[in-house]
Amino acid sequence: VWPRVGFQHQPSHSWPVCHMALRSEDETSVAATHKGKGKGKGPPLPPRDLKGPPQAVTWSGPKVAICDGKLKSVGETIVTSIDGTRSIERADGSVELLQPKHREDKPHNGRMADPTWPLPRLAVECSELARPGYRPGKAHEYLDEDQVLRGKVALLADMVRKAKHLVVYGGAGLSTASGIKDWATHTGGGGVVAREQVNKGEGDGKGNGKGKGKSATPPVSFHSAQPNLGHRVVAAMAREGLLWRFIQQNHDGLPQKAGMPQHLVNEIHGGIFDPSNPLVPMSGSVRNDLFQDLLLCERKADLVLTLGSSLAGMNADRIVRTCADRASASGLGSVIVGLQTTPHDAESSIRIYATIDRTMELLAENLALDLPSLQEVLPPVSVEEDVFEVPYDSEGRRLEDGLPRRTWDLRTGSIHYITSGPDKGARAVILGKFEDKYSKHYRVGIRLRPEFQGDWEDVRIMGSWWVSAAVSGNVEVLPIMSRDAEAAVQ
Repeated sequence: VWPRVGFQHQPSHSWPVCHMALRSEDETSVAATHKGKGKGKGPPLPPRDLKGPPQAVTWSGPKVAICDGKLKSVGETIVTSIDGTRSIERADGSVELLQPKHREDKPHNGRMADPTWPLPRLAVECSELARPGYRPGKAHEYLDEDQVLRGKVALLADMVRKAKHLVVYGGAGLSTASGIKDWATHTGGGGVVAREQVNKGEGDGKGNGKGKGKSATPPVSFHSAQPNLGHRVVAAMAREGLLWRFIQQNHDGLPQKAGMPQHLVNEIHGGIFDPSNPLVPMSGSVRNDLFQDLLLCERKADLVLTLGSSLAGMNADRIVRTCADRASASGLGSVIVGLQTTPHDAESSIRIYATIDRTMELLAENLALDLPSLQEVLPPVSVEEDVFEVPYDSEGRRLEDGLPRRTWDLRTGSIHYITSGPDKGARAVILGKFEDKYSKHYRVGIRLRPEFQGDWEDVRIMGSWWVSAAVSGNVEVLPIMSRDAEAAVQ
């Protein structure tokens, strides 16, 4: 039986839209859930003495816990509050504060590591905080010795083969090798990734190794960035059936560009290649359907592989902690890959200190994965350019097997509507194509306000891989769909 995770519900409060909002989009639900993006202040909490005995409180809301995928009434619930404190709340009204674990900012090898392995060495010293305002850890960068790294990756490969529900949790560090800057790296041109790129002839070598100097990687836009080796290996794992789900903190669409099937991806914080899933600000709430899917992944994951996340306290980080907590009873636990320390290193099964590209290169060798070129990741060919027959209805929802397919006209000028998310119902018109190195994506003009007089007030991009997903019927809902009365090209 895995640890219960409880949620508070106080309908008397007027809840703000905050980082750790407890408000549900559907107020008729059994309990409100933590569906905010990150950390922040919320409604005032009752004062609690961390050093005192359990306190009695008056509690009128329901006490619930997620257990085996269902909401059940329980007499004792572990509750995580907005400020991060955890407590046991009992049916008699008593509250017992759980003392937080003391998390030292030092490297670990993981619970399953060979005890003879040395700890990683300090490769780059950096006195700056990795995530100011989120966690106290410094932005030092560490590296495993090559023999230790190979041993850890061999263990990881064995865990991947055994896992039935492997979830990859992608952070900003997964995309730094593609030229997209992350928040936690402060080592500039002297950092490990920058030095590696200099050795490959991709950087300028500036920086003194003490966290100073400009980045050696020229920044690129989200739209034009290309997948790196880490993305390609993860996509290959998906094609081989080794990966169950991919929780994506980034917005860049690089896993899909590498061939990751869209139906396996949860872009919990928004995606720039999904017109229905705009980026979520730090003070915002994530989409309810994506949050419910995150909870499903949290319940079912037996192995979570974290790639390049500082795990600084985003709501979605819960999946790493939950899987690690229940690893001792069942499951394989968590594996964390990154150069910096995180708050969850001590309870991880394996902790790998290396670049993601190097780690995934070794993992691909251990798993004997075939990595196709990016040119091979192409959408299907239609009988008429940009016109496809898809098994979806006028609301963009997947049809039952055997029902007639619908024409999905993506020619320039065709009129559609956003099918889900915060802008559901907004008018969308295809404006043409946006071309990057290997693909052509659709430019979509969005009219968010009915009273707006122009054709569009925002331009978004729909990734070319949505065509593959639509033709195969792999995703439940398409981001845009034309309605019968306005399906003709304007």
